[in-house]
Amino acid sequence: MSSSGKQEQKQGGLAEEDSNGMMFIRAIADWNKGELDSYLLMYAPSVVIHGIPGVEAGIESAKKFYRGFHRAFPDTQILVEDLFTRADKLACRFTVSGTHKAEFMGISATDKFIKFTGITILKFLAGKCTERWNQADLLGMLHQLGAIPEKTS
Repeated sequence: MSSSGKQEQKQGGLAEEDSNGMMFIRAIADWNKGELDSYLLMYAPSVVIHGIPGVEAGIESAKKFYRGFHRAFPDTQILVEDLFTRADKLACRFTVSGTHKAEFMGISATDKFIKFTGITILKFLAGKCTERWNQADLLGMLHQLGAIPEKTS
């Protein structure tokens, strides 16, 4: 495609996938600064989040989960390892780290530092995430918290 054809696909100087990627990066930066309400602005009111136990469709359920996670791990940092955008979807490989300071998933605070990886795919419509699929190493996180013993042979 010629550079002029490429420019025609862009709106406001950014292709749609570029603006979705930039929105996601801003949301992650907000999370890392502890600005949870700003992070949550990325989601549509009817967002559907897959792969997180107990999270039902809708922004209120998503808020409840993310607020609970942030309360349990107040120093949480998310490192975006890889980010790919294509049309209305975004895929990201990430690492989450933080210290367990309050109850989470029925596990009392342990003061243990956790670090786990994951991959997520987000679908956008009109500048908001409408659907998200998550695959994170929650089993590894539970091992680090001591909630599930390591297998011994």
